[in-house]
Amino acid sequence: MQDIIPYEKRIRDKRYRKIIEEKIILGEKVDIYDFAQYMRFNPTLGEYILYHEFLFKRQEKFRKQHIIKPFIVDFYCPGLKLVIEADGSSHDDKYEYDIRREAFLIEKGYNIARITEKDILRNLDSVAQFLADVFKYIFLLKKYNIKPGVGERYLASPLSFGKKEILDLFTEEERKPVEDVFEKWY
Repeated sequence: MQDIIPYEKRIRDKRYRKIIEEKIILGEKVDIYDFAQYMRFNPTLGEYILYHEFLFKRQEKFRKQHIIKPFIVDFYCPGLKLVIEADGSSHDDKYEYDIRREAFLIEKGYNIARITEKDILRNLDSVAQFLADVFKYIFLLKKYNIKPGVGERYLASPLSFGKKEILDLFTEEERKPVEDVFEKWY
């Protein structure tokens, strides 16, 4: 992973990151803001690739390791109220925690798209297609002024597997999956 991250990024705030890293290793309490900043500078390979190859190039703005108290989410788009979680090996033994966190975020009205780090590394094109479909679906909800009472969880394209009563409101052209994953929907 170190080979992919540009040298300038690795050396920036090196002393600060070292202090936080030592606290984490020693099991000392770390402020959520410090921990989020540490994670921004130390992304997993999947997070790094997803952000720099897809999210960074989008019209929508994404924040990395964004704090939605009391949690930190991998990526957040305020314009879509969308959380993107790239589940890697750090999520393997945190299933119950992830369920609680997801329920909290959905109840607060956040939309959540979950992808695995393996999918990012093996097939970034299909991940980009899935996320582009999610973006389009959320824009269409806004266009038709459809406001679900709570957020939604997306594991598959909502344009193909969304709620039938909502999809029926869209035109046939609007229900088609996205062809250009960098297309702007507003």
